[in-house]
Amino acid sequence: MVTCLISLHQRVEGSLLLMISSFDSDEMSERVWRWVRLVPLLILSVIAGCERDCADLSGPPASSGELVQRSAACIHTEGCIEHGRCTEHEARCVVGVDKDCHQSRDCVRLGLCRKVGHECGAKWDDDCRSIRACRENGQCSARDGKCVAASRADCISSTNCTRLGACSAAAGVCTVASNADCKDSVYCFEKGQCTASQGRCVAATDEDCTSSSGCVEHGRCKLIKGVCVAAADEPCKASKRCALLGLCTAKEGVCVAATDADCASHEICTYHGRCRARDGRCVVGADEHCRAAEVCARFARCKARSDACVVEGEDACRTRDNCRRFGWCTRIGQSCRAATDNDCAQSEACKLDERCHLQEGVCVRTSRF
Repeated sequence: MVTCLISLHQRVEGSLLLMISSFDSDEMSERVWRWVRLVPLLILSVIAGCERDCADLSGPPASSGELVQRSAACIHTEGCIEHGRCTEHEARCVVGVDKDCHQSRDCVRLGLCRKVGHECGAKWDDDCRSIRACRENGQCSARDGKCVAASRADCISSTNCTRLGACSAAAGVCTVASNADCKDSVYCFEKGQCTASQGRCVAATDEDCTSSSGCVEHGRCKLIKGVCVAAADEPCKASKRCALLGLCTAKEGVCVAATDADCASHEICTYHGRCRARDGRCVVGADEHCRAAEVCARFARCKARSDACVVEGEDACRTRDNCRRFGWCTRIGQSCRAATDNDCAQSEACKLDERCHLQEGVCVRTSRF
């Protein structure tokens, strides 16, 4: 179109110069008037010629609707949404500008946010640092159009270094290079996977297992087929989950509650009333278990129901120590709570500490301001 406008300008200018050069002083007025009347026709003629010339150069003109359809044909395709191929070129959808890439899923997922050649690629490290693969796998540096782990610094900030010990960069990925990579990992602490082997951290000895929280808390202190397991009752009985939950007997590699005796002498029974072994865990078996438990004395949960000790009756809360001390005098669901200002006003919390006002289920001090 620019070529046509230049041609229009040149044709009009040439015609007007020809007109002026043909004038003489005697007949100037008459000819000027005659030419002025012909100028509009001349301009229309030149425009018509311009449109014809442009049509010859560019093919048949497309309507605005056809142009929109050609654009939409790329914008709404999977190639545009996924890979940034949003620009039409020679009847094909291609990556035309950086903006095409910025709006693609490959930018969000893979850091391919710039036009590199004819595709979207990672051009700057900043393209990579916001993606999930950087946070999890250390792929935080742009190299040859892709996001990769280029250095140990990329890896040590990743979750796979923290969890799995993959803290060293090799061939663009984070991997386990030595026992030192494993020693500080979560899986070493929890599962005994403290020895480097073929790019991974594994449990290689009983010592790996016994130094882990899996041994201290779960009784999984023996290495069998590359996994730390509970192989005997003794580690189970020494574990924290035996003391808290009654899981004191080794069975199929884990510690379970195998008998009522496993439950009876431990906190799960004495505090929560779950004194009967069933399916490998301690559950509430009878009302007497709840009544003997601390949850009955403190929270009025003295009735066995659906594997839990619950409040029995509307007035049960008012007979308990926590009603007198904290104002927890009203049954709400299966718990005792403070429900009114009156509950708070009659409590020791009000008399001794001025917590006489109910706020969000708790007795608090009344504001003086």
